[in-house]
Amino acid sequence: MPLASHRLDENRGPDAAPDAGLSLSAALQSVYHEVRLLVHDHLRLAALEARRAVRDLVVMIALGIVAALLLITGWLALVASLVAWAVDHGASWPAALFVAALVSVAAAVGAALWIKHLGSRVMFALTLRWLHPEPKAAESPLPQEARV
Repeated sequence: MPLASHRLDENRGPDAAPDAGLSLSAALQSVYHEVRLLVHDHLRLAALEARRAVRDLVVMIALGIVAALLLITGWLALVASLVAWAVDHGASWPAALFVAALVSVAAAVGAALWIKHLGSRVMFALTLRWLHPEPKAAESPLPQEARV
């Protein structure tokens, strides 16, 4: 059974009528084959892109872990140098270590509060408010603070 081809005969132009000998069954089979190949190519491309995205994500996570370890090492070195400086200038070891611990805890609490603040915006509040407006907020999808 002959399959349709994208090639043109030398005797026919692009506007010529299709081959009269091509049956409807053969034409449908040819279209099915071409669509199947096209879908296969698209799925293969999606799979290759997904594989690359996963590989890049793994590299990004690994680099993030390395950066976090370097940042922690830098923070510890900074705190140790400040404690050593304080001891050199007359502070006692326990007092210097206590102040260093206090600064670290304060920074951690500040980061936790910042995370909590950012977490409240993750729920797409404006989009949800726009999709399900409250009776008095129905005139505008934006809250008062977001309006210009």
